[in-house]
Amino acid sequence: MSAFLSRREALFRSASFGLLAAASPALAARTGVDAASARGVVTRLFGKGAEALALNLEPSTGSRPWYAVDGRAGKVSITGDSPVALARGAYAWLRQTGAAHVSWEGDRVAWPAHAADFASGKVESPFAHRAYLNTCTYGYTTPWWGWTRWSREIDWMAVHGIDMPLAMEGQEHVWRDLWREFGLSEAELADYFSGPAFTPWQRMGNIEGYRAPLPSAWIDKKKDLQVQILGRMRSLGMTPILPAFGGYVPKAFAQKHPEARIYRMRPWEGFHETYWLDPADPLFAQIASRFLALYTQTYGAGTYYLADSFNEMLPPIAADGADARDAAYGDGTANAPKTNAPGVKAKVEIDPALKAQRLAAYGKAIYDSIRQARPDAVWVMQGWLFGADSHFWDPPAISAYLSLVPDDKLMVLDIGNDRYPDVWKNAKAFGGKPWIYGYVHNYGGSNPVYGDLDYYRRDIAA
Repeated sequence: MSAFLSRREALFRSASFGLLAAASPALAARTGVDAASARGVVTRLFGKGAEALALNLEPSTGSRPWYAVDGRAGKVSITGDSPVALARGAYAWLRQTGAAHVSWEGDRVAWPAHAADFASGKVESPFAHRAYLNTCTYGYTTPWWGWTRWSREIDWMAVHGIDMPLAMEGQEHVWRDLWREFGLSEAELADYFSGPAFTPWQRMGNIEGYRAPLPSAWIDKKKDLQVQILGRMRSLGMTPILPAFGGYVPKAFAQKHPEARIYRMRPWEGFHETYWLDPADPLFAQIASRFLALYTQTYGAGTYYLADSFNEMLPPIAADGADARDAAYGDGTANAPKTNAPGVKAKVEIDPALKAQRLAAYGKAIYDSIRQARPDAVWVMQGWLFGADSHFWDPPAISAYLSLVPDDKLMVLDIGNDRYPDVWKNAKAFGGKPWIYGYVHNYGGSNPVYGDLDYYRRDIAA
């Protein structure tokens, strides 16, 4: 293995393959991380034979994560700088000796009667982090997963070298507490939350109250599940990406605060409108700070926080927000013919200088709202919008939006390169911000990799 992930293993279901050239937190700073968690992974996946493997955790002396496998006289020793590295190293040895294969479709494990001598040397990943999942996976694929299924998936992540998964479960428990504090009644909350399979688009502000109500029992179960998920991820030394406030508020909240600067956004893909709070309004910082306080109280602190304010929703530039309400945009229209046919609206013209000014202010305020609660936090955002709404997000717009956020405090998940190629090139590599390169090669728990397979082969290598 030349790296943690071979090319064939770099294509992930409803997810992104993450490549990030940036320093990762020191292993010594991660409490509760030891080789026992890696042993749990290999024992669960590969059976009792894994108990004979010697797993040795050594702090990294460089910037590149690594593992090494040494097999002599029938004894196999794996050394690595994290539990994920140990699990990855064990699986690399099993794969290369033909003893095991783990996939979404099924597993094959056949321990050899006698282990042949084997020496991998030091295998380094060129990438500080390997990311997995995206926000929509939590609607398309995982809404009904319990702990048994999640435990299996996290083990799969570990043996494939994943150390930066999105962890989006359980947040409705925090949102419910937050909006209760801000005066929403139980009836208003029941009308607000969308059904279980639609929570990703609720969280990103595209919809509200679709297939409501969201059962309270489901919210409570997901809270308990997220505690288990984060516990397992953290024990393996993973750095999960956690949710933050992107600005969308319930309609009932908007009605209770007519004095606030709240924009009525467009009806997304045939749903009814949603409401977005301007980050310049003092309520934005209050809500963002309180959400992170409640989240930390419930699930513990993190470093990377995801906030998507404009997923297929254009930022308001005009004073009345009419430009964000009336334009046609989003993934559903990005590749549609540009005609004057019914339903295809004309591009809304806005002043470039005003656009740059507003976008820069939005970006800074969103980052500041996270930083005030978590000073060391990194704001994470998906790059999907830059492809889906490329007519709005031209290079000057992207540059303006990211310009006032420190380079080391923003990370872009550029996940859609097989749907929107060359976003990172058009964005001039996001102006120096760390970014993760990835694909969304399938949808809705559809496990096979399909499409132009030669494209993936060429594109990953390039």
